[in-house]
Amino acid sequence: MWATNARFLYTSGGGETGIHEYIVGRERELASDSGDVPTSVSVEAGVTLFPTFRDPKLRSDVWVRSRKSATRDGAPLISRQFDEGQAQLSPEQRWIAYVSNETGANELYVAPFRCDASAGEAKAGNGEQLSSGGGFAPSWRAAGQELFHFKIDGSVMSVEQPTGPVSGATARLFVVSGVIPEWGVTNGARRFLFAVPSIRHRRYVVRNAAADRQLKMSGWRKPGRRLSM
Repeated sequence: MWATNARFLYTSGGGETGIHEYIVGRERELASDSGDVPTSVSVEAGVTLFPTFRDPKLRSDVWVRSRKSATRDGAPLISRQFDEGQAQLSPEQRWIAYVSNETGANELYVAPFRCDASAGEAKAGNGEQLSSGGGFAPSWRAAGQELFHFKIDGSVMSVEQPTGPVSGATARLFVVSGVIPEWGVTNGARRFLFAVPSIRHRRYVVRNAAADRQLKMSGWRKPGRRLSM
């Protein structure tokens, strides 16, 4: 998971436990020795978000770990008697998009986020449901004015102005067959990178958002380019 153009976090495998931070051209550093898997990180706010299952009564929750915090274990951020996860900080670190099943199905929510980086404290407000009929794997556009997410049928959805007084229209951009919630969006949301299943190995599909919107208006569909790994 990239934090900046030259810094990223990754979890260990092969029997090794921990979250490592790597800066291009330098040695890796152990950011945490826990087995938690981060979903979002902000260098500016100095926080990392991750899901955890520490209280059976509360099920899966979203926790936050701060560089300035006195404890390396982190603290609860979104903790209710439902499953919450897949948390993503908005680019300006003012909002959190996450997934919860409090209605009985996984839906997309957005909640205000406040962080005091100097004190190592972070809080989240009440979440507002954005999706209907299912939603997961949220991803922000760079300016924070648009929020993307998946539906179970592989549809990639767009919500405009997701943090405004009244959320904008929700639109289906295109459909990706074989949904795997591993994907990325370029800063201008002109291209999308998806991981899709393959018989022999995993493939990655690049979609051109501008072309897709144009094709949608004309009624034609075109597959994305496949990159074999």
